[in-house]
Amino acid sequence: MKLSKKLNQNFVVENVTGGSTITGTNKVVTRRRTAIRCSFHNLQISANAALFKNLPYDTEKDLAPVMFIYRNPLVLVGRKTLIANSLEELIALMKKQRMKAAIPGFGSTGHLATALLRRKPRFRSISSHTAAGLPC
Repeated sequence: MKLSKKLNQNFVVENVTGGSTITGTNKVVTRRRTAIRCSFHNLQISANAALFKNLPYDTEKDLAPVMFIYRNPLVLVGRKTLIANSLEELIALMKKQRMKAAIPGFGSTGHLATALLRRKPRFRSISSHTAAGLPC
C-alpha cells in the first residue's frame, strides 16, 4: 500500500511457488512488456543457472538486479529427540551414522548448505529429501 501511494501506481502481488522458483521467474520474463514485473529472489536464482541445463530464460540476459533487500540467516534445527546439541556434536554424530536432512527445495540455501556438509571427509552419506522443509 505504501509503495502504491509513493509511486502513484497500483501493484499486484502474485505469489507463484514451485519449480525451484523457475515458474515464477519465467512469468516475470515472458509476460507482456507493457507491465512492470519484478521478482523477489534469494540464492535460488543464481543456483538455478548452475543446477538446471534448460532454463526457459537466460538469467543474465533476461533479468537485471534492482536492489539488495535483506540478508537471510540460515538456521540449523533438529527434532527435540536429536542427541546433538551443537554443530560439533552433530558432525560427530554424522561421522558415526547415516542421517537424513529435510530441504525446502533443490537449489535452495538449505539444499546447498546440506550439500556442503556432505563434502566433508569421513562423513557418511546424507540423504537429502525435498519435503517442503518438513522433517524426514
